[in-house]
Amino acid sequence: MKLSVEYGNGVISLPERALDVIGGASELELKLLLLICSDSTLREDFSISEAAQLLSVSEHEIEIALAFLSGAGLIITDSADRKSVSVRVKKAGDRSVTVVKSGKDAPSYTGAEIEEIFRQNDKLGGLIDSCQRILGKIFTLIEINKIIALCDLYRLDGEYIETVFAYAAKIGKPSVPYADKLARELYEQGIITLDALNKRLDELDKISSLESFVRRLFGLGERKLTSKESKFVEQWVSFDYSEEMIELAYEITVDNGKGASMPYMNKVLTNWRDAGHKTTDEVIASIEKYRQSKKDAPISAQSDIEKAILMSSRIRAKKQLEDKKNG
Repeated sequence: MKLSVEYGNGVISLPERALDVIGGASELELKLLLLICSDSTLREDFSISEAAQLLSVSEHEIEIALAFLSGAGLIITDSADRKSVSVRVKKAGDRSVTVVKSGKDAPSYTGAEIEEIFRQNDKLGGLIDSCQRILGKIFTLIEINKIIALCDLYRLDGEYIETVFAYAAKIGKPSVPYADKLARELYEQGIITLDALNKRLDELDKISSLESFVRRLFGLGERKLTSKESKFVEQWVSFDYSEEMIELAYEITVDNGKGASMPYMNKVLTNWRDAGHKTTDEVIASIEKYRQSKKDAPISAQSDIEKAILMSSRIRAKKQLEDKKNG
């Protein structure tokens, strides 16, 4: 069947990202998105009360719908004022998102509201039971409120929430407050699909593992990494380097007289990444090739990193080459 669109006297421009979240959006949220996208003057001085009147719903319902659209990355709000806010449609590639919520924390539902939400969502009871089994405890009413908010306010599906709770249990933080905080942080980062969630949790596992290795390498004990140090580790994870590569960069850093310097070590690893080196064998081969081409060059002509590589890697390279021959 072939279809054609009757545009009439004009068109409404929608963010391409809407296609990714349309399945999880409610009728009101879709109507509100169309309303926001339809008129630029409306976006300049968006009135929650006016939108509520136009769509024949309460202001609270508009706030909830607005929170979903903002959290899904479809709009950006410029003001925390709930009665009158400036709204602009989110552009492709623009990742900054301000999420509109009812106060700093998730809303607290009354018994009547909870009953109505359970009536509308027949899977919610099973989700709460599943999360209780994952954490091995019976939830309080406050904890149940948090899970309801993840479904009702943030529009996260059950499998997404179960995955977050399972991750919290796996890393030794089996509490509803932690799982709730993690889910909201991921949501506000624009991670709203299950595939994106699994990818990010896998990255967090790798970051955590490498952080532990780096602590041992630098003799930091249980000290929490600084924000700058954590960013270095995240970057090294993005390089997809093995612990052996990280250790080799550490040895080069220390042997070059820089001490246990993460910034210098990051420079070494970044140079390797830029050169396309992915394994220690490739680094060692590059070192040997460099030595051959520069063996007659004066030391002063070599960069700090080049001299460090030559000094610290010669014994290591020789040992690895001997191990390969003997193996």
